[in-house]
Amino acid sequence: MNGESSTFTIGVIGFEKDESRVLKRVVGLSEHRQPTFGPFNKERGGLPHVVMVNADRQDAIEKWSQFRRANAHRASFAPIFVSRQPKDLPCPDPYVLYRPILTTQLFSVLDKVVTEVHGYRPAAATQATESLVALTPTTAGPDAPKITPERPARSSKKINSGGPSPMAAAAALVVDDSLSIRTELPGMLASIVSRVDVADTGERALEMIDTCPYSVIFLDAMLPDDDAYEICGRIKKHPLQQKASVVMLTSGVSPAAQVMGMLAGFDKFLAKPIRRDGISELAAELGRPAAI
Repeated sequence: MNGESSTFTIGVIGFEKDESRVLKRVVGLSEHRQPTFGPFNKERGGLPHVVMVNADRQDAIEKWSQFRRANAHRASFAPIFVSRQPKDLPCPDPYVLYRPILTTQLFSVLDKVVTEVHGYRPAAATQATESLVALTPTTAGPDAPKITPERPARSSKKINSGGPSPMAAAAALVVDDSLSIRTELPGMLASIVSRVDVADTGERALEMIDTCPYSVIFLDAMLPDDDAYEICGRIKKHPLQQKASVVMLTSGVSPAAQVMGMLAGFDKFLAKPIRRDGISELAAELGRPAAI
């Protein structure tokens, strides 16, 4: 599996429906990273690559033991036990996640399991990277994630008051159900880009990306009838939008939101209410090369 594009399936034992649904949603975001993970479908046969066990339920641990004994001759398993607090677990040195489950910790443990148990080896990174920068103050700390999604280095031109914007010949798309955002944001972008289109739904945005290559797409994180993470993923895969930067419009930028956004393919974050100086900072960032 060295350097190959690989998808590893995950089975769960003993989780409530709501928590299983959240895990499935988070794991689904891995389609924009390597290795890729997906839910195990027992109807297709075979066995999952990874098994997550709710260690806070004794019946789940018993079901895991039965599953392991029944399939010991078919495959090797290294379960991930999910628990609220440290306790005696049913095997030595297991992989453990403590609640509340953080996205960064989940993928860290999953990566460790498939590397150590299934022999997965990621391909060496060959692209230049740039920092994913929040454009509003966030609480910094030793545990705050440092995110560097793989993106090609951009033009080295920087925005300044005496010269043209690095996005001056660009087209932008604003996707938001708020009429005020669709009215105010194009006005703020007028001196930065040559054209601004607007859409009030994700469905309309997906129609528009079929007709015009955009340099930057502003996408509301809380569209009422659409999943912004899914829409971002579809934009990133669209052949006309390979050079587009996708900016999440959000009311708050937490470290967890940054990780979720990065996994979905977002390049930047822009907080609401939108400030004109925030737009200027964004334009400078999109025109700035990756740090060495």
